[in-house]
Amino acid sequence: MTGFSAVESLQDALKQLYLIDAIDENGAITSIGQKMAELPLEPSLSRTLMEANDYGCIPKALTVAAMLSAETTLLPGWRSTDTKEFITSRCDKGGILACIYWCCA
Repeated sequence: MTGFSAVESLQDALKQLYLIDAIDENGAITSIGQKMAELPLEPSLSRTLMEANDYGCIPKALTVAAMLSAETTLLPGWRSTDTKEFITSRCDKGGILACIYWCCA
């Protein structure tokens, strides 16, 4: 594989975990990180749900987390690789979140 660096990927992953307080500056897991590890989600979604719980908006956050972590959709055409690439190239997670909140308002 060209352009892929395992070291850079690991460094980026550790940086992301540090930024969401899952690990400390020494790379040791924090109490927040231990709670996050109990959830079967990507770290960023786990942290989001923890914050949502603190702010009292867990139902909406759970809906968003479920949508972002789902492997399939309700529309059969979305299962094709070409369609998924088309959609993801034009809609980031922030756009999806904005749409969800607009629909729920």
